[in-house]
Amino acid sequence: MSLHVVFGYGQIGPLLASRLAASGHQVRVVSRHRPKLPPGIEHLAGDASDEAFTRDAVRGATAAYHCINVPYPQWFELLPRIGPRVRRAARARGARLVVLDNLYMLGRPDAPMTEATPLAPRSKKGELRARLELDLLASRERGLELAIGRASDFFGPGVTGSAVLHPTNLKRLVAGKRVDVGGDPDAPHSYSYAPDVAAGLFTLGTSVRVDEPIWHLPVAFQGTTRALVEAVGRALGVDAKVGTLPGWMWLVAGLFSPMIREAKEMTYQWEGPFVLDDSRFRSAFGVEPTPRGEAIAATAAWIRERFGR
Repeated sequence: MSLHVVFGYGQIGPLLASRLAASGHQVRVVSRHRPKLPPGIEHLAGDASDEAFTRDAVRGATAAYHCINVPYPQWFELLPRIGPRVRRAARARGARLVVLDNLYMLGRPDAPMTEATPLAPRSKKGELRARLELDLLASRERGLELAIGRASDFFGPGVTGSAVLHPTNLKRLVAGKRVDVGGDPDAPHSYSYAPDVAAGLFTLGTSVRVDEPIWHLPVAFQGTTRALVEAVGRALGVDAKVGTLPGWMWLVAGLFSPMIREAKEMTYQWEGPFVLDDSRFRSAFGVEPTPRGEAIAATAAWIRERFGR
């Protein structure tokens, strides 16, 4: 029975850990605080930015999964400390490193984003992501077994960090009030279903061989932001109304919220087409995303349970 170590227990870590355990693997979750874990999953509490701790956490592992994220205001302090330590720990222990990543380093290409799309960040956070990814690829050249799984914006049961279906908008949606979003709600946009993201990382961590370092994980919802909100609304029995947040509101809100202030530079992703091409992953591994209707229904069921409709 092989050991798989999951760093981070936020939106994707729990789904990934449960999937690994259900498949018969030994699973160790690493996080700062002890979460409520399913039976049979080990927990190790500690700081992944601590070199000695992180290396010890990966001892004996077949694969390590870097699923740690932190709030925007802490990105530049913590991500450059955590990523290299997890990377060095995996390389030192001979474990495959599977990294969950986003699309910030690609900017906003005119065509659907493939694994071959050049790095062209349009934000300081995108520049950071590009730098961290280049460091990973350089370590692969020095012997690290690496697989990076890129995903787009999350939706699904348990997802509260979504840029669109966040708790404030979900409460408004179930109450029949207008849901306001940034950018153009009618621009094509890819949305990744959280269970599919976990399934994709599972595939990258357990497949016998992964020849390429970068993979775009299967996408369940290809459409527009308006279409996503309206589909969830229909599943809830609500006539969803979608509006656009004016630019001045971002500026005013940013005066009071560091999180919103940091999020402002990412709104370009909703101002035009932002489409993820997942065809290479699906072809290579024979893995398809959850059917769109099934993903919407499960999301709506969770919203109904959580927010009372």
